[in-house]
Amino acid sequence: MIVKFNPFDFIGATLILVSLFNVSKHRKWWLVYALGCSIWIVLSISVGFYFGAIMNIVAVIISIKNWRRGK
Repeated sequence: MIVKFNPFDFIGATLILVSLFNVSKHRKWWLVYALGCSIWIVLSISVGFYFGAIMNIVAVIISIKNWRRGK
């Protein structure tokens, strides 16, 4: 089984993990989280995983709301 390395998948996952680690310190990390989820939305749609895309859209909406509230 050959596994292809997708750099955008790695970038999206890294942005999400780093932002969740730092979100308690600064509000701007909610936007970084939204960016990482946006990358995964594009990747999910490109492979036909529409449920994952919908869940990431919900995550983007929640992260932007949290950024605006200051939580």
